[in-house]
Amino acid sequence: MNQVLNIAIFGLGLTVLDQMKKQILLAVPAHIQIQWVNIAEHKIDLLLVNDLFFSSNNIQRIIQQHARAYLRLVKQPESAGLVMGDQLAYPFMRLDSLTEWMQEQLLDYAYEPPYQALGAPFAAAAGQAAVDDVFSEIFTPRNGFIQLRDSHGFVALVDTMTERVWVKQAGGSIIFNETLHQTYATNQFAQDIAKELTAQDLRSWLWQTVNHSKGLALPAVQANQYFKLQIWPQCEKGFERRNLLKAAACFAKGAKLQAVAEHLAMSEEAVEKFVAMAALLRLGQFIEESEAGFTAPAAEPASGQMQMIRGFFGKLRKKLGL
Repeated sequence: MNQVLNIAIFGLGLTVLDQMKKQILLAVPAHIQIQWVNIAEHKIDLLLVNDLFFSSNNIQRIIQQHARAYLRLVKQPESAGLVMGDQLAYPFMRLDSLTEWMQEQLLDYAYEPPYQALGAPFAAAAGQAAVDDVFSEIFTPRNGFIQLRDSHGFVALVDTMTERVWVKQAGGSIIFNETLHQTYATNQFAQDIAKELTAQDLRSWLWQTVNHSKGLALPAVQANQYFKLQIWPQCEKGFERRNLLKAAACFAKGAKLQAVAEHLAMSEEAVEKFVAMAALLRLGQFIEESEAGFTAPAAEPASGQMQMIRGFFGKLRKKLGL
């Protein structure tokens, strides 16, 4: 049976409040249902209150009469995410301390580290988040700054509004795997990262990184599907680039995967990977057959036949005096 927790948060700005709610949801397993309630609610399982308002008569009354447990929210970036006595330091950079505290105070499940997860190491919890969900968050402009993380920790900072990325490691050394996940970044964190690292184009970097990430699960694609490319990928230089650009030209019109493979003499696996990556990076979308504009041109006559035809017309012109 699912367990329901009524949680009230008081005294934070809307941006910080929204980020905290998302991170608290990550701190509990899937069978725990969170209900966000107002401080006027008669039953509050957990009250999180800005320390600036903690001593007010109203908050003290709620704690005594309606709150099962409480934590005072203290802005201490150097201790972010730690529970110290009755204080919780924010903004969050880790969840293990809060998860353990909630298990002891509120929840009926055994504490297991895989649910904790924002700092390194972070493996099992990230595996629960589908790769497509991560990229959906990346390409939602209202999300602002997002951290990409994996089992080793911080990977990159993404600005969803401008589609820029600041990467921890330069070059092509980063490889995505099943532990890839995202969390939200504070403005201060984003400013610090932007000072240290150089911004890159988000889609270009993602295309190259995903292409090298053999262990990353791509969307399932079938050769009989139709796809239309809306944004061309920035393909890396190399022997594959020419074929990939030809494939992009076909799919820009809307095309069947199998037809493109046959027209370009590419393997279906290569075309399917191209489309799967394009779909994951939101470079296009699957379409109906009626929306496809690409048709393979008719095969040209063989070179020998062309020479015979040219010879015939040459003789004909001479005979007619043309």
